[in-house]
Amino acid sequence: MTVRPLASALLAVVLALAGLTAVGSPAAAAEPDVVQGSRAAIVAGAAYVVEREIGYGRTTGYGHSSRRAGPTKVAGVGEDVRISWKEGFLDCSGLVRYAYSRAGIDLGEGGTNTQVSQFYPLGDAAALPGDVVFFGEVWDGRTASQKDFRDPETGVWWNVTHVSITDGTGHDYEAIAPGSVAAYGNVSTRDGWFIGYFRLKAERGTLDGAVPTSGTVGSAITTTTGGTVECGSANPDRDASSQYCHGVREWVVDVDGDDSADIVDLAGVTAARAADGESRRWRVSRGSPSMGRWTAALDSAGAIGELAYGDFDGDGLTDVIDFTGRTRADAGGGEDFGWLVAYGTETGAFTPWERVRKTTMTPATLEFTLGDFDGDGATDVLWFTGVAKADAEPGQSSGWVVSYGGPRGTMTGWRAALASTATPTGQQLATGDFDGDGRTDVIQFTGRAQADAKAGQVYGWVVSYGRESRTMTWQATVLGSTVTPAATALELGDFDGDGSTDVLALTGAAWTLSHGGVRGDMTPAVTIRDYDVTPASSTLTLGDFDGDGRTDVLWFTGRTKAKAAAGEPYGWSIAYGRGDGTMTRWQVATNRGITPRSRELALGDVDGDGSTDILYFTGVNRKAADGGAYGWRASWGGTRGRLTPWSTVRNTAITPSGWLLSVTPL
Repeated sequence: MTVRPLASALLAVVLALAGLTAVGSPAAAAEPDVVQGSRAAIVAGAAYVVEREIGYGRTTGYGHSSRRAGPTKVAGVGEDVRISWKEGFLDCSGLVRYAYSRAGIDLGEGGTNTQVSQFYPLGDAAALPGDVVFFGEVWDGRTASQKDFRDPETGVWWNVTHVSITDGTGHDYEAIAPGSVAAYGNVSTRDGWFIGYFRLKAERGTLDGAVPTSGTVGSAITTTTGGTVECGSANPDRDASSQYCHGVREWVVDVDGDDSADIVDLAGVTAARAADGESRRWRVSRGSPSMGRWTAALDSAGAIGELAYGDFDGDGLTDVIDFTGRTRADAGGGEDFGWLVAYGTETGAFTPWERVRKTTMTPATLEFTLGDFDGDGATDVLWFTGVAKADAEPGQSSGWVVSYGGPRGTMTGWRAALASTATPTGQQLATGDFDGDGRTDVIQFTGRAQADAKAGQVYGWVVSYGRESRTMTWQATVLGSTVTPAATALELGDFDGDGSTDVLALTGAAWTLSHGGVRGDMTPAVTIRDYDVTPASSTLTLGDFDGDGRTDVLWFTGRTKAKAAAGEPYGWSIAYGRGDGTMTRWQVATNRGITPRSRELALGDVDGDGSTDILYFTGVNRKAADGGAYGWRASWGGTRGRLTPWSTVRNTAITPSGWLLSVTPL
């Protein structure tokens, strides 16, 4: 069977994007080249199997040689006999394995029930070329070994029996059944058979165009008892890990979109009103292997009301929003009002203020948080009104409502997202991406056990998931835990690098980790280290110091090696996140005794290599330093177990505590 004309035309377009060429006939076919991370290469590999009319084989197991992906002649998972294309066979998962090998990714020897664990369901998101489709039958409860995949929306378990490669147009390449040859056709979506479209997890590899990046900047949500969980965006150049939540503020302003953290100085004086020699206008020092000189960014008098950072138009550049708190009537003499946004540009400057809403609402008077709740890459504003629909006055908002970012110069009016009266003041809430779909979710730590919950009352940890449809799912218990940030130190991050937010509990006796990743479910807490270290007892911060996409914990011990007892951690020690959901023991990254309590330090990816760096603001310039440390100094991340020696990246005495900078020291 040959590829149909429509399939060939579509394939040619896909391959052209990656510089590959579709082959004309089985006789003339040449095996597609390996192109690391290429979706087009995956589709080319699947099409190649179809064009060669490769048979499925007599039963399952073909195409799973332990040597490498490709056809095998003798059935059996783990079979080492890899033979020629002319003689060999590929079953459905063997075809998928081979196709992914063209992108430099080996899915291993397992069949469909193993492969499904390496992918995550797309839900409402559109499938891209190279994504896969899983099929099967609803698990009947008889054989535990067939309990392969739980649908996060319905909670139904599936026995996964078949898989194919989609080209993103509603068609797929598949090895259909024993006795047949590989074929190209429409994706079968019949009930009881079609499970859904899936995408490769970040821990298995990164594909081009896999997940849109987001410049979302989060905000702290403080509980009534003082527990704080803060969420932000780390490593904006990492497709699958765009949303992190940390227990500290991370410096994430990237005005020009080059994936290096920049520093904005909000001078607070317009050029017209500045005294001779006085700092004026907003200015930017752009990140790179060094920090650039100040360049003019915006002739603005600074904040009128409350400022926040985000990517409100979804172009990958950091913008600034000003919640002025003023109406048109309040604004006299040409003063501005409503919500204003100054958009970042690739030159490092900001556009003039543009009004996006006329409302007077601000975070100073209402409970707001920022996130990308619909997954379109633009920052949105979520307002927890605390008002029940039944109690709302005519025209009054109730529940959770969202103003969505979008095209430059616009934000939507308030849109109902969830009929919940929960607020950060009344409940313990935080934001993250707990199912790894690229949309911001809200978690509530109720502190209640199921036995203590009244009828209709939520219990344990509950999550409301963001949706592409611009609503939020109802709060669903994801873990029956009574742990809360008020009673136990909790840190949120992606410790296993799968793109979903996890919860790390530092109990004072041990560290336990609960993993996100499947909608409607979180794994029970598992002890990963018997550490007694907590934020209350030690100075800790979170980041990705080796650039592997997993959250790490840095401990500023305050001790140099000379002052540490035998076997005691010293300097700056790091526990690194691992792909298997554990963490390493403390590894000394550098022998330094300084801490954020003794110096002004900030975190950010200054050089844009995907790893967290540490910036030290000395407060003196070279002339005043008299041969000592001066300016802004960076210690670069990037290698596990090591942070580089200090290097001066700017000769300036400016510090975050003395100036209006877009950096909050730890």
